[in-house]
Formats: sequence, structure tokens, C-alpha cells
Amino acid sequence: MREIPVMYVFSAKWSAGKKHCIADALSRAPFFPADNDLNIDVCAAIDIDDPALELITHNVDDEYIDLRNHVRAGCPNPLPGHLSTFLPLLDGLCVENQIMLHGMKLVIPRPARPQLLDMLHASHSGMNKMAALARQLYVWPGMQNDVKNKVAGCVSCLKHLPSLPKETLLPEAAAFPMEKVSVNLFEIDRIHYLLMVDRFSGLPFVAWLRNLSTSTVCDILFLWFCDVGFPRYLKSDNGPQFRGEFQDFCRKHNIRFETSSPYNSQSNGLAEAAVKSMKTLLKKVDQNEKEFRAALLAWRSTPRYDGFSPAYGFFRRDLRGQLPDCREQSPPVSPEFDAARLCSLERSLNRDQGHNLEALPVGACVLVQDCISGDWRPGGVILKRLDNGRSYRVPTPCGEYHRNRRFLRLDHSVPPPDPDDTLIEKPPLSPRRSGWTQRNVSFLGINHIF
Repeated sequence: MREIPVMYVFSAKWSAGKKHCIADALSRAPFFPADNDLNIDVCAAIDIDDPALELITHNVDDEYIDLRNHVRAGCPNPLPGHLSTFLPLLDGLCVENQIMLHGMKLVIPRPARPQLLDMLHASHSGMNKMAALARQLYVWPGMQNDVKNKVAGCVSCLKHLPSLPKETLLPEAAAFPMEKVSVNLFEIDRIHYLLMVDRFSGLPFVAWLRNLSTSTVCDILFLWFCDVGFPRYLKSDNGPQFRGEFQDFCRKHNIRFETSSPYNSQSNGLAEAAVKSMKTLLKKVDQNEKEFRAALLAWRSTPRYDGFSPAYGFFRRDLRGQLPDCREQSPPVSPEFDAARLCSLERSLNRDQGHNLEALPVGACVLVQDCISGDWRPGGVILKRLDNGRSYRVPTPCGEYHRNRRFLRLDHSVPPPDPDDTLIEKPPLSPRRSGWTQRNVSFLGINHIF
């Protein structure tokens, strides 16, 4: 009896009792014996002459025939072993004109499923929408998993997947000045500058560049290091100035050199933020070197939102400038500074809205996103994990690339390897030799020729 209303869609609407033209069942509910003629099979609603059903009738296999005979026999126990996957569907199965239905959904034989999945995926709407459409029309054991595999194996869908979200920032706090520094180059009106910023205090160093050779960059950094000490860690992007010869320079002075992933500037966010501030300051003084040096001195002694200046964090005192000041020039070390610095670090991490992506195992087959077009293309197997585990070395048809985790996706069409996250190595840097012989450098307002 309950199968009769399946083919109808009902909507309920309240109406006041005084407006009823016929008495309802609550006021007059006579009892009548059940009419056996009303037990109509809902499967009779199927149109066997529909040409679209030939996909099912022409792809019937032995499993489908055995299940159909079992249903016609009244589903006697026990269910044959090769039909055990249909056990959750058995109560709602019926047969009409050699076609099995589950309610108003067609039961699809195994040989017809690949072609039907192709038809369901014609809109390329993604797994959720494709699965919703399949659940409305069809049923077979493991249908959800088949839909998932179909979408995961579609080359067109993989190529145009959306970009992965950014990850949360990793805490890279330094314990003391010049433990960790970040280096970057920037340009204003075809004039190039070198910038270094201390991670502990945020103190910036800026120098004009007469050329862009690696030797010039190394010479300027060497002058800075001789004045304030050599760092333990140095981080930069993958620019041509920070290869071969620069790596030798860091190795010579016992500096651990790290690079950020290409097209992922936030991994060297400290240098990027300092570049933004120094660019603004240079533009405000019209790139006048003398005025910029005076402005940079004042900038270094200006308190930040935590109440302490970069100069205080670096030198444990503010730099004396042109402003009248009656304070002691060598105050005692303030414990409030360390507390404020840690609070600032926690605030920046809590403000970040990203989330961490799952680490990829070495040897996994991945898709690599084109950082220009945004398309996802087949890559290769992951060779190494680099630095903090968020960067990887991946071979592609165009060569071996260094990419951040958010530009890599697992290729689900290839079986994953056994997890092996223990290999974390530094990226090898290709050698490069500069052809420059003369270098003109401006440092702290004094011109030097090397």
C-alpha cells in the first residue's frame, strides 16, 4: 500500500475547519476493510519502449540476471554470495519488463556503469553535484565511490581545479638579534636596492646597487655583517643573485642559507613587508640618498604598535637623532620588551586565516599548478621535501621545480606510495658566476668602489 504514493509529490496546506467542504477523518472516520486490489506494483510506471533504456537492456550480465531471478522468486534466504553487495538494497527491489528498480530508481548492471558515468559527468560539475544527480536516478552498490573515481580521473577537471588555500604562517621567531635575517632586492624607477631585515627586532638595512651582480650583493652584506655580526640563518627568494656564488659566500661564513618557494612570497614575508615600508619611505623623500638616511634613522627609532622601536630591539637602546631627549641613552634591559615581542608574534599568527595542508610523502605522484595560468598539469613523483617540510622538489616535463605545498595536489589516478616523510633536505642551487668586475656601492651614505 505504501508504494502507491511514491509516484506522487504531495504538499500540505493548512485550512481552517470552517472552510472544509467535506468532513475530515477525525470527525467521521468509519472503518472499512482493506481492498486487496489497491496493492499495485509501482514498477508498472516504467516505459519499456523508451530508447534510453537500451543502455540497460543491452548490457545485462549474469549478476544482473541472477539478482532479477532472486527478486522474482520472492527474495528467499539465503542470498547467493556473489549477490551479497545488493543486500542493503534488497527490500526495495522489484522487476518490471526485465528491468529492476529500487523504488523509482533504475538498478544499473555492471557493464553499463562506465558509459552511464560518462553521461553523468558530461556537465563536469564536480563530485558532489554528479553524485546528487546519480542518487536521484540510479542505484547500484558502490555508486558513490565510482562517482568519486570518475571525477578524480577526469583530466579536464583536474586541469581546471581551483587553487589551494594559503596555509597558516609558521612561527619563525628569533632568540636574539642577527640570529635570522631576510634579504631581498627591489626596484624603484629603474634604481635597484638591496634590503636586509633582522627577524628578532625588525631593523632594516638598505643600500643602493649600481649593478645586480652576485659579487656586489655579497660585498654589501659582508660590510653589514662586519658591523653588526654574522647571522646564523639567511633567507631570500630564488633570484639569480642568490645562487652558486652566493651559496659559496654563505658556506664560507657558516651561514645556513634558505630560499622561499617560487610564486610563494609569503614564505619570505618579513622581507616583503620591509620592502613595502622602505619603498614608501624612499618615495616620500624622492629617493634622495641623504634625506633617506636621515629618515631611516628616525624610522628605526620610532616605536611600533608594541611600544618598542626596531633600534631598541636590536641595540637595546634607541638611536640618538635630532629630537631633543632627556632620557638616559643606556637604559637597563626591559623585560617588557621580550613579553611585547612574543605577544606581537602570537597576534600575527592568530590573525592569519589559513589552514595547514596535509604533508605529501616522498615518491607520491602529484599534479603541479601552473603559477601563471592556474591550470593543474601532471607532474611527477616528489623527490625531496625541503626546509620546513612545505616545499618540495618535483620533476616535470620542463625540468625539476621547487614548489610550495599549495601548488601541489595528489594525483588520485595513481596509487599513493608508502608514507615516508623522513627525507628533508636543502635544495641544491645551480652554480652561477658573475661577469662584473667593478662594483659601486653606497653604504650608510658613503660611496664605495669594489
